[in-house]
Amino acid sequence: MSTTLGSLREYETVVVLQPELSDDAVNDALEKLREAVTRKNGEILREEGWGKKKLAFEIKKMPRGNFVTMHYVAPSDAVSEIERVIRNSDAIIRFTSHRLGEVTDIEAKRAEVDRIAKERAKRRQEQPEDDRPAFEERFDDRDGDEFEDSDSR
Repeated sequence: MSTTLGSLREYETVVVLQPELSDDAVNDALEKLREAVTRKNGEILREEGWGKKKLAFEIKKMPRGNFVTMHYVAPSDAVSEIERVIRNSDAIIRFTSHRLGEVTDIEAKRAEVDRIAKERAKRRQEQPEDDRPAFEERFDDRDGDEFEDSDSR
């Protein structure tokens, strides 16, 4: 792939995979996404696993999901192919894709993504351990009072 191209766009796709999948099954599902990007003359800049997280609400009766984000550049028609692959995958329970902008120089974009990733890693190492309770714990200690029904006047 050449270093400077005119019609590429930068995208980020976040997928939520079934939490009980083996590492091999996760890698197989992600490999299909990687192949879809490269098949459409795109290039993956960064892929990051966020791990298993509690979902805000159950999806397909699953309270947790395994989150992975892919940052890539590709032609505009690539997203429809990638989303088709995602929809055909039983391993992926939810996804979202966002266009981040136009790209004319892949090498410059790759360097920028690497620089940002290093800065984030450095901030995480320097950041002191947060003593606040987890999100769920902060809201689990409610007093139990129910809201009044507005129709019961």
